[in-house]
Amino acid sequence: QANSWCAWEVDVSSRPGWFWHQSESPKSVSQVESIFFTSVGMNSNLIFNVPPSTTGEFDPKDVALLKQFGDWYSSTFKTNLLKEQPATADSTWATAGFDAAKALDDDISTYWAAASGKTAGRLEVTPASAMTVQVISIREPIELGERVTKYHVELKQNGTWNSAPTDASGAKIQGTVVGQRQLWKLNSTSAQAIALVIESARGVPAISE
Repeated sequence: QANSWCAWEVDVSSRPGWFWHQSESPKSVSQVESIFFTSVGMNSNLIFNVPPSTTGEFDPKDVALLKQFGDWYSSTFKTNLLKEQPATADSTWATAGFDAAKALDDDISTYWAAASGKTAGRLEVTPASAMTVQVISIREPIELGERVTKYHVELKQNGTWNSAPTDASGAKIQGTVVGQRQLWKLNSTSAQAIALVIESARGVPAISE
């Protein structure tokens, strides 16, 4: 159905092909990191294949790759700089329990929702002290469907809002879809505050994290 949400599936192998060959080597951890950002980080499900060798065992090189990726993942997402930090929104759903803080409680089952009838919104977070940002993660409560149709991120730097910050590739941090998850990789960037600006949505905007 046109209005049904169906996640993309990204199928990737640790090897050049789907099966193990002794003459081949697995991908590098930097390649897998890039794949993660362009799959999971772009509202998709990553199916990562690790083929066993002809003995039925996993090749030690593939096992080492998984360990390296696990260490990278744990390190990268270890600290949520915005967890339970002061937040404000330009509008909030009238019923209690949908305030801006719900987008910062590290719980994807709760969410901020804008006021009834709104199709745009601004969510601002001002931590107690300046932060160095390396990754921006945005999630909608996907059980409500994909609502956001256009958004961008702003960073407050040196007391002024930068309405067009860029990611590590130089692209402006903006998009049309949030969905299950959007990830933006930055060069280490200092900011005093961050804002998610939802310019348009199919219904009342809602953000879970």
